[in-house]
Amino acid sequence: MLRSVIKWLTEKWSRKKTIDRVLQEGVDYQLIDVMVGTEPAVAVRLIDTKYSGVVYYYDLVKISTVDDKAILSFNYMVYDHPPEIDPGIHLTTNEFKTYIGNILVSIMMSDKGEYATIRNHDSKESDL
Repeated sequence: MLRSVIKWLTEKWSRKKTIDRVLQEGVDYQLIDVMVGTEPAVAVRLIDTKYSGVVYYYDLVKISTVDDKAILSFNYMVYDHPPEIDPGIHLTTNEFKTYIGNILVSIMMSDKGEYATIRNHDSKESDL
């Protein structure tokens, strides 16, 4: 089911003018290990973009349906950023949210074992 929802989302988003291509790990972003408090987490470091050097992680990711349409929603937390980027200004725009949403779809579509199967067995919301 998750794969079919992701496929549907990708097809819908690929028709939009704002997406030129699927973003790629190692080209557009890197997945890195960080500590959030005392807990290990996987974060995203942006590369090759005007947001280069920004590190963030997804807090809550949810796929729901409304009127038979899939809706992808997520929260994110900025972990680190270059000094020239003001997170209160640059990292709250719709452009930035769309960009990291596209990265989330890329991660979900990947066949990279652990990242492709995160929480596929647990429908309970995270308490993070």
